Amino acid sequence: MVMRAIALIFLLVPLTAFGGSAYRCEDDRGRITFQAAPCEPGRPQEKISIKPPPETGWQQSVESPEDARIRRLNESRMDDYKRSVAEHERRVREIDNQRCQYYRDQLTSAQERWNSARRQGYTSREKVRYEQAISDRQRDMARNCGH
Repeated sequence: MVMRAIALIFLLVPLTAFGGSAYRCEDDRGRITFQAAPCEPGRPQEKISIKPPPETGWQQSVESPEDARIRRLNESRMDDYKRSVAEHERRVREIDNQRCQYYRDQLTSAQERWNSARRQGYTSREKVRYEQAISDRQRDMARNCGH
């Protein structure tokens, strides 16, 4: 009897999730089995209709107080982590902006020195030196700032 009940439970549990039918079959020796498919032809059978559970009943999960506490703790930790990552990214952008500003200032300074030397007069050596300084600063900006 216990085995029959266990067999019935294992057969009917998947069917209850969607609704459907089960069949109660009896063999030659009088043993009763439950199955999803109809019985063999000529065997006595009884069709059992299974209604699906209400939409709101089985779909709602029940969360224990301990599970809820752990979930809230994990959500809190995730929020802290996201804030930490956002703060780190903000600092990285700030440092990148400061670094790029440094290279812009270096380039502007080299260009101003060259413009001043052109107004006052310069030698060919000075021209090469100023133009090389400007070229170096432009290369530094391209490497470090993506410009």
